[in-house]
Amino acid sequence: MYNPNPLFMNRFNVVIFLLLVSNLLTAQIDKEFWFAIPKETSGHGAINETNNVSFKITAMGGLDAQVKISMPANPSFVPRTFTVPTGNSRIEVLATSFPQFEQIYANPALLAPIPTNDIATTGFTNAPNGRGFLIESNNDISVYYDYDNLWNRDIFTLKGSNALGTDFYTPFQNIWTSFAFARSNIDIVATEDNTVITIEPTVLCDGRPNALPFNITLNKGETYSLVAKDNNPASRPAGTHIYVRKDMGSGSPIAVTVNDDSVQVTGQGCRDIVGDQIVPTNILGMKYLVMCGYEATQFYNTNVQESRRGEQVFVCATQPGTIVTYQDTSGTILRTSPSLNAGGVDYMSPNVLIPAQNAIYVYSNKPIYVFHITGIGCEVGGALLPPITDCTGSPEVSFYRSSTIDKLTLNLMIPYDLTKPFDAADQSYNFFRIYYEDGTSVPISSTWFEPIKPAGWAALKFETRDMPTSLIPKNQDVKIVNEKDFFHLGITNGTNAFTYKYGYFSSYNNATPKAQVAGIDVPFITACFGDTIILQAKGALDN
Repeated sequence: MYNPNPLFMNRFNVVIFLLLVSNLLTAQIDKEFWFAIPKETSGHGAINETNNVSFKITAMGGLDAQVKISMPANPSFVPRTFTVPTGNSRIEVLATSFPQFEQIYANPALLAPIPTNDIATTGFTNAPNGRGFLIESNNDISVYYDYDNLWNRDIFTLKGSNALGTDFYTPFQNIWTSFAFARSNIDIVATEDNTVITIEPTVLCDGRPNALPFNITLNKGETYSLVAKDNNPASRPAGTHIYVRKDMGSGSPIAVTVNDDSVQVTGQGCRDIVGDQIVPTNILGMKYLVMCGYEATQFYNTNVQESRRGEQVFVCATQPGTIVTYQDTSGTILRTSPSLNAGGVDYMSPNVLIPAQNAIYVYSNKPIYVFHITGIGCEVGGALLPPITDCTGSPEVSFYRSSTIDKLTLNLMIPYDLTKPFDAADQSYNFFRIYYEDGTSVPISSTWFEPIKPAGWAALKFETRDMPTSLIPKNQDVKIVNEKDFFHLGITNGTNAFTYKYGYFSSYNNATPKAQVAGIDVPFITACFGDTIILQAKGALDN
């Protein structure tokens, strides 16, 4: 038998310069998701068998998923376990009535009282509650929370490990009021026991004696809600700083949800939820691309800040000295913010009646949150935007088209090679396909895209963003794939005079190189153009 030199075979390093982008990273997928469920008023709309509250869960990666949903701090919630076949979705309904929703939100784990009125507080906002959800799977899944109230809806895309961190600021709109019974709120969930958290509110909140910083301690699955004291625009807790106290022995990550219930555009009669699960500050970027909607309420004038428009872009700074610039597709600078302190908020109001404002390039000198609000008519929805750094996004994204809302639009964007003509055959936007549950697929026409030159990304044109049911059917999973590069994808889903939903499904974080051996639970290689990967092998080979 041949014995190779063990000093050589037991350990070697190989450096590989990746020239192509791997296609193994998928959307906001993970095997563990934490979520602090937000409270919505029972005084607006209805929850029923059709318009219910649910998690939408899709099995990814070519493997069936064994899923468990639990509420670790709520012993009255019976954990749910089920299998989601690969490439399919499951709608796991949580509530079909307001009393059922209240039992989940104001659960009796810590003797929190069930609300007796329509105000979106529990009367128990100054103590922990057991309303945190934990969703676990043995294989990759994507998850979003769907609050499908007949007149008051939004989706909250769960971001898995990307949602977990120890330092957050909270982006909110602060120019609109809301329904009289509705409130904006921040919900925090702990992933481990004895997590000490400092909250530095920017405004006086419900039940608090003042707006000074304070500490809370949460155990695994416990949540804390910071609720606005009233429905006035100035009462939104925009820019609130939330951080885990590592100096007090707490290092475990938390997850944070922002929720603005039943928001009302100035001068309009509609009201809608605007919210999302946010990401920690270490995942933020300094470049963002806003794909504006074209059907939100418009008000034509030259104002770059106009509360009577339904199209809004809100920015929250995380460091002092932050300056934000907004550019249209022609490169014209529409607004430059004043210097913002950490937690400072700025906004601009795209006027989509001007063609060059169908997309807005937002960039800054320091990391920022960017929260986009758009809609249909006077109905609105909101989503936290992912940054467009060189290696964020996903090469494939799956989502489920709900049957309860008519219109679906895609916000689809991808970087392109500025050194080549935009119409070159090898540009990245030429490589999109839509895959269906039966395995068939169709291409997305390259003629549907246009360059957003200031950002260096290609995006769907206004007139091609509406997706007919013949292309993306209702009650079916579809998968968008690009064989060339990472991309970002958001969906909006709305019905005029009823409601609107909005969320991004692509990855917010940079791709992290990793590897996997077939049949062994070790990750695959995933990297971006130009990354340096060091492979280390151990163990001798025998002949």
